Amino acid sequence: MVYNVNDIPCNIKYTEKIYPKKSTIISPNEKNNSLFILVSGIATVFYEGKNGEVLNVYEYTAFDFFGELEILSDRNEPLHVKAKTDCFVKIVSKENVLKWMKEDFNFNLYLINGICNKLLNDSDELVKLSLMNIKQRYFCSVERHFRIGNLENLTKLQLCDEVKAPLRSINRIIKDNKSVIDYKNKKFIIIDMSRFIEIIRSF
Repeated sequence: MVYNVNDIPCNIKYTEKIYPKKSTIISPNEKNNSLFILVSGIATVFYEGKNGEVLNVYEYTAFDFFGELEILSDRNEPLHVKAKTDCFVKIVSKENVLKWMKEDFNFNLYLINGICNKLLNDSDELVKLSLMNIKQRYFCSVERHFRIGNLENLTKLQLCDEVKAPLRSINRIIKDNKSVIDYKNKKFIIIDMSRFIEIIRSF
């Protein structure tokens, strides 16, 4: 759904802020009570496990929003949102979001549409992964981390969790495909990009 996020009603208070690349927009260590509307830039959502593992959950682009879960549900522990590029956002407090929802039906549709799209994307990815073999899940996981720019931070432990395979299986897959994706100094490196793209496109 197309909604003009620049056309916020004059009685709805909000602030504007620019977050530099790699800076934190929402910290998992602080309670969030605001809706963030991304006007420009790319922001990435991370899930941080108790053992230090980091899982990339979602990527936001212009006109997406985040922070709605803490406003519209009982969840008060936000995920970590960082600026992948410089991000310009409009920040609306919970009080003003609820006021806006009461006054603007199209804004409600904008929120519902965004939430539904997130659920559909998550469901599609889960179904796709469940139908893949371990090698395919391995390549897709590496491709996802490469695409969002943090392949160098991917660990074997995290990969095991994402691929849903034991470490011995991951080690075997790494060994069998080291001519395309190598693992050196505890980092994954794409050795043959053309072959890597060819394999990804074959799934």
